Amino acid sequence: MNAKAFGFLFFVLLLIIGATSAMFVVDQRERALVLSFGKVKTDDKGAPLIFEQGLHFRMPFMDSVVRMDTRIQNMEGEPDRVGTIEKKDVIVDSFVKWRIKDFSKFYLATNGDLARAQNLLERQVDNSLRNEFGTRTIHDLVAGDRLATMTELVDNAKKSAEEIGVEIVDVRVKQINLPDEVSDSVFARMNSERKSKANEFRFAGEKEANIIRTSTDAKVRVIKAEADRESRRIRGEGDATAAKIYADTYKQNAEFYAFLRSLDAYKATFKNSSDMMVVQPDSDFFKYMKDAKGR
Repeated sequence: MNAKAFGFLFFVLLLIIGATSAMFVVDQRERALVLSFGKVKTDDKGAPLIFEQGLHFRMPFMDSVVRMDTRIQNMEGEPDRVGTIEKKDVIVDSFVKWRIKDFSKFYLATNGDLARAQNLLERQVDNSLRNEFGTRTIHDLVAGDRLATMTELVDNAKKSAEEIGVEIVDVRVKQINLPDEVSDSVFARMNSERKSKANEFRFAGEKEANIIRTSTDAKVRVIKAEADRESRRIRGEGDATAAKIYADTYKQNAEFYAFLRSLDAYKATFKNSSDMMVVQPDSDFFKYMKDAKGR
């Protein structure tokens, strides 16, 4: 191979290398900026050129390409200790969803570094979190309108995030806990309040029970008195009826009535074979045993 042919091949190789280095591909999940000697290339109106997905060209050996992710990023930091309007601290565990909105501004603020962007964003969101929680009570944060709090928090965070070309998609609080020293005092106060409330319920219940018990005892006494009076009345009527029957029977045949009464007495007295009576033989009790007519 002569020098002329070698030179031609070398020239073709340089063209291929130059053409290859002049092309760059942007993925659909990315956007790109082209830097010429460290400065962002702009269009005729001075706006930064944002290269979307596809094949693009640059000046080889002069331009460099900076790629930035367009997907939503998730940022989860360590739980923060935040003060409320009551001057009480709470431990807030939150996460942030964000993405790059202004690629030129993002590059100028962070040099295209996601880690650096997250550090800046974390400080801004933390300030917004402290400002928002500092205007609310613990009750508002735990049992109040959480959605309203999160809406205002997102709005405030969006304003500060625009400075670095970032859009806040969402901010959510996963947990709100009390510090250990605050939890102990809160639980002790809650325990005392619950005991006091329980004692009030017990006192009210015992008072109501005594009222019911006293009322019931009075009703029972009245019922017993009425029942005793009714039983006495019925017993008196029964005794009067029995006496009348006895009197009527006696009037019809006094001798026969006396005989029947004596038989009943004998039957009751000598019910068992082991029964024994010690009486005089001439007692009136045995008069119908001695004589049928009781003489």
